[in-house]
Amino acid sequence: MLGWMQRNAELLNVFMSLVLMCVWVASYSSFSSASCGRTAA
Repeated sequence: MLGWMQRNAELLNVFMSLVLMCVWVASYSSFSSASCGRTAA
């Protein structure tokens, strides 16, 4: 059971890293597009 928890924690760590990366990229692209709209207007 402990070994499974350890493997699960590693998978969860990788999954969370991917989710954080996706969220960061999404917020970054929306932020840059918003600033582009402001400068153009």
